[in-house]
Amino acid sequence: MKMKFFLILIVLVSIKYTSLFATETLTPVHIQSDNASSSLAKTGDNIALTFTSSGAISGVVVTIAGHNITGGNLTNTGNNWTATYTTVGGDIEGAISFTIDYTEKVAQVTSTTDVSSVTFDKTAPAAPIISGILTGTYNSNQTFTVSGEAGAAIEYSTNNGGLWTAYSGAVILSTEGTFNILARQTDQAGNGPTASGVIILTIDKTNPAAPVISGISTGIYNSNQTFTVSGEAG
Repeated sequence: MKMKFFLILIVLVSIKYTSLFATETLTPVHIQSDNASSSLAKTGDNIALTFTSSGAISGVVVTIAGHNITGGNLTNTGNNWTATYTTVGGDIEGAISFTIDYTEKVAQVTSTTDVSSVTFDKTAPAAPIISGILTGTYNSNQTFTVSGEAGAAIEYSTNNGGLWTAYSGAVILSTEGTFNILARQTDQAGNGPTASGVIILTIDKTNPAAPVISGISTGIYNSNQTFTVSGEAG
């Protein structure tokens, strides 16, 4: 009887000890944004941090970008947890940090398990640069190029923004007429677009008509003769 009691006591102590010092791990731990590029975020984008615990956890405290995530922004279904945060203009640019704490942790969790990350970028890009053309009137084709921020989506317009075309390489203007050329770019995070100034140029490749001489005609005269010449404007 004493031996049986002793064995039961050992089992109870063992269970209590295991419960007291039990630890739960998190895997996977993943972070992404709802930006078109899930590894980037601009002001107003939503960040989702998801993690799954190996067992039930309690006292869960999460921060994203230094903000405590509370209420409906921290939810779970069983061992699957989701923390969400919407970025604001006051957040610091760069990699978005996070922390996960809970009662049964081995250590505070501050990194993902799948190399996922989100970089916050709230700065609009500078205006793109149009090269190869200047304001003026020309009697030949004109070619221009546009350069901008690496990875940015660059567009150009030849009618002062009435119609935008994705830029993919040098643009040749070959038809006659007046062009109001500008370019704009949106960075990879979606900031922008930022537009350049307008360059106005005219292409005129048509020879003018002969000028008109007025006031005189062929003949022999015994007095002074005066004539005028009129032609194309400009």
